[in-house]
Amino acid sequence: NSKYIGQGPLIPKFEGQFKNKYGAKYAVAVNSCTSAIHLCYILAGVEEGDEVVGPLLTCPAAWHPLLWLKAKPVFCDIQDDFTIDPDDIERKITPKTKAIMVMHYGGAVCDMDRIIEIARKHKLPVIEDVAQAIGAKYKGKYAGTIGDYGCFSFQAIKHVTSVDGGMITCKKKKDYEKAKRIRWFGIDRDLKIKRNWRQYENWERREMTYDISEVGYKCHTNNLNVAIGIENLKDSDDVLAYYEKIDNAYREHLKNIEGLELIPKKKGDVSWMFTVLVDNKDRFAKKLEEAGVETNSVHVRHDLYTIFKPYVKGKFPTMDKMEPKYLCLPIHTKMTEEDVEYISSMIKYGW
Repeated sequence: NSKYIGQGPLIPKFEGQFKNKYGAKYAVAVNSCTSAIHLCYILAGVEEGDEVVGPLLTCPAAWHPLLWLKAKPVFCDIQDDFTIDPDDIERKITPKTKAIMVMHYGGAVCDMDRIIEIARKHKLPVIEDVAQAIGAKYKGKYAGTIGDYGCFSFQAIKHVTSVDGGMITCKKKKDYEKAKRIRWFGIDRDLKIKRNWRQYENWERREMTYDISEVGYKCHTNNLNVAIGIENLKDSDDVLAYYEKIDNAYREHLKNIEGLELIPKKKGDVSWMFTVLVDNKDRFAKKLEEAGVETNSVHVRHDLYTIFKPYVKGKFPTMDKMEPKYLCLPIHTKMTEEDVEYISSMIKYGW
C-alpha cells in the first residue's frame, strides 16, 4: 500500500529491530545469508589467493562465495556436537589465512572463547554463520555478536523467515557503512536520498551528487520480504520455544535406546535440526521411510564435492567417525508431541 516495493523505509526499521533484539552494534539487511557471507568475506579483506579456515561440514553457501573471490577454503574437522574443532583451526592456519569462518550447526554454538583466542593470537577476523542458530547464546552473548561479523538467514525454513533474506551484523562503523554501499552497486543510498535522488548538481559541468568508487553487488533486500520478516521477528521467541519443546520431547522418548545416540546440547544452544547417531543408518532411514517419516543427513562433508576436492588437505577423524551414523529427524512448527511419540515408537519397535 506504500509507494515502495523495492528497498524502502522498512529496511532500516527491520535492521533496527533486529540489532536491538539480538544485541548487535550494527545490522545490514541483504537478500540472503549467502550474500551476507559473500559481503563479509569482502569486509574481512579476503582477496584472490587468500585462505579462509572453516568447517568441513556446513552448507555450501558458506564456501561458494569464497570461490567467487578466487580465494581458497581450508577445511577443518568437527567436534562431537558437529561444530568446528578449534584445535584443527589452529593447525590449519598459514601465512595466507585471511579469516576464520565458523558455523553454529543446527543451533549448537561453537566454542567461541577458544576460537576468539586463536583469532586474536593470529590477528584474524572471525565470521559467524548463524543461519541455523538465531537466538542462540554463548555465555550471555547472542551468536552472531561474538566474532567480528555475523551472517543470518531468513530463508523459508529458518526460525525467522522473510521467505528469503539475510542479515549482516558487525562491530565497526566503517564495515557497516561499506556493507550498506556494496550491497547495492557501491552506491551510498543514504546520500542519494539526502540529495533527492538527483544524479547531477550541475549537468553542464558534470558535477555529480554521488560517486561509485568500489565494486558493488546486487545483494539488497526489498520492502515485501522485510514486511514479512518484521512480522516473523515478533513471533521468533515463540518459534524457538516450540522447537525446544519438540527437541525435549525427542530427548525424553529416545533416551537409552541401544544403537542410537543423542547429540549433546549445551546451555544457550537452540534447536533447528535434531541430529542423532545411529547404527545401520541406511536400514534405520528405510524403516522410518516405510512408516512415513522423512529423514536426511541435510549437510554433506565438502570433500565429497568435486568442486571442493582440490582444496582438501589433512585428515578429519571425527567427521570420519560421525559420517556413517548421523541422521536428522523431523523438527518444525507443524509437528506435535504426538508426532514425536509416533516417530519414537517406530524407532523403538520398528527398527
